[in-house]
Amino acid sequence: MLSVFIVEDEFHAREKLKLQLSQLPDITLLGEAEHLTDAIERINQLAPNVVFLDIELGEHNGFSLFDNLNIKTQVIFTTAYSEFALKAFDNGAVDYLLKPFNLARLSQALSRIAAENIQLAAEKVKIHAKSGNKTYILEQENIVFFQTNLNMTIAQTKARNYVIDKTLEQLDLALGSHFVRVHRNAIINTQRVDNLMRLENGNYQIHFIDCDTNVITSRSGTNKIKQYFNLT
Repeated sequence: MLSVFIVEDEFHAREKLKLQLSQLPDITLLGEAEHLTDAIERINQLAPNVVFLDIELGEHNGFSLFDNLNIKTQVIFTTAYSEFALKAFDNGAVDYLLKPFNLARLSQALSRIAAENIQLAAEKVKIHAKSGNKTYILEQENIVFFQTNLNMTIAQTKARNYVIDKTLEQLDLALGSHFVRVHRNAIINTQRVDNLMRLENGNYQIHFIDCDTNVITSRSGTNKIKQYFNLT
């Protein structure tokens, strides 16, 4: 069962999407919002599995949602503008539906998310890393951070780093709540943070216990860190 929330300022577009969702199995509509400010509050409160998000929302831009979420959810953009696709995926969107999209395309997007969620739930605490003919089982508490580098996902521990076979998007959904995605290419273990250094641009350079490598937050990552550590 997937719970969903719709953010769309056009009445007819909302109604069409609601009708399409009603024709699919195992989908629960938690709510809808016309304005971004209302959407942010309700999404953080309801914590849906999936958010359908339009880009043009009156005076606001749908991308602003990413800077204001304090829960983990999967975002599917629903828009008539194809030129924003790359930016959408860079911000962590899992799919991009160009209007008008049919029921089959909508079903495809949701079925893929449902299948990934089932698989990730079964593997939630298992992080596998391969090196040569060896497979290492990494405990979450021993991982300092995850980072992408040259299309590879790296798990950094106190002792060394490992290449793993999961994307940051998959990890972001599977990891415990003390793991926070602070950049599109980095997820940190907040329990391994030693100190936060504020940079001139307002973002943070994160230093870790027993690890010489640091991670720098993005703007949205900075907001998440402020919320997590209750910083002003």
